[in-house]
Amino acid sequence: MFFKISLLIIILLLFYILIEKSIYFTKKENFNNQFSHKENAINNFIAYPNNQPFCPNLPTYKAKYWSKLPKSCGKGLYMKYNNTGGFYKISKILYCGKNSKSSYKIEKFDSKDIDNLQKFYDKQNEEKKKNKLDFKFDKTKLIKLKGKYVLKFKNENLFYPIQILKFKKDMGRFDIITNKVKTNKYNCKK
Repeated sequence: MFFKISLLIIILLLFYILIEKSIYFTKKENFNNQFSHKENAINNFIAYPNNQPFCPNLPTYKAKYWSKLPKSCGKGLYMKYNNTGGFYKISKILYCGKNSKSSYKIEKFDSKDIDNLQKFYDKQNEEKKKNKLDFKFDKTKLIKLKGKYVLKFKNENLFYPIQILKFKKDMGRFDIITNKVKTNKYNCKK
């Protein structure tokens, strides 16, 4: 009897693992079919406003990991990135920089951001008359993001959102959080 129960448990466990792997690979295939990187991080944000498919530092590379930003400036938020070098670069700029002189900052997403993104999108489409952008500006999706914390990047003296930041409690089942990245202190001397 014990043997039969053990065998049944093993079969159920293998079946569960098979289903989990199937879900994982389906999600991975959907990612590859659903997302294509754009020419910069701002366009990636406009194209995929509530997703973080690409790295804010390397906008043509898939973002894989979430790590907590430095305590002094990160507000307990996590950023999604591709490699630790890019994560450290942005973290150091946030840690050492003053918002007016820095190239990155953290703020809440608001109506002004939507207006700036719309102007950025329209300007790019105007400049590329024959090869317009391959994605639409979805203001409805952007409005739903109001009040969320975003990482912003400075471009031509304006800060544009490039990634929604998350608290650990807001992470999804497939989000990979790594605590191996240490961001307590940076040497801010140039």
